[in-house]
Amino acid sequence: MICRPVTLGLTFALLPVSAAYAAGNGEHSFGHTVIVGVVNSGILFTALIFALRKPLREYFSTRARDLKEAIEAAGKARVEAERLLAEAKDKIAKADADVATLRQRFETEAKAESEHLRREAEKTATRIVEDARAMAEGERERALIALRAEANRLATELAEQKARSTITANDQTRLAGEFVTRLGGVQ
Repeated sequence: MICRPVTLGLTFALLPVSAAYAAGNGEHSFGHTVIVGVVNSGILFTALIFALRKPLREYFSTRARDLKEAIEAAGKARVEAERLLAEAKDKIAKADADVATLRQRFETEAKAESEHLRREAEKTATRIVEDARAMAEGERERALIALRAEANRLATELAEQKARSTITANDQTRLAGEFVTRLGGVQ
């Protein structure tokens, strides 16, 4: 496994060197210096690839796994957020419906209470009028009784005055005797 990358790296690095060497007949020239630099770079790159292959593979696989997990977590979070949003919308819709229901119920109860209070007020007003009539009738009856009593008293006084003025001393003696006779017969 290690041999394949090394072999490939050396082959690609030596191809330009062998081509330049063949072109220059084996002499050291500017091209030779360039070729040596290319070979050294090839060896360096091969060594770096060989040395960093496992850590880079682990880094990239870990990075890919982390990205995959982050994408999955983001997908799950999006699904959860959509679920919570749907629940919130349902709750808002239910709250709106509940508010409408409560408003309707309160309006109905308010109308019923208003009607109840109106009926109670009418009953109270009727009772007050009836009580006032009864009190007025009672006062009228008391006034009539007082007037009758006053009329009787005045009639009695008038009769007494008339009787005193028309009865003589003989009439008084005769009446007293009749009264005593009656009392004697009652025993």
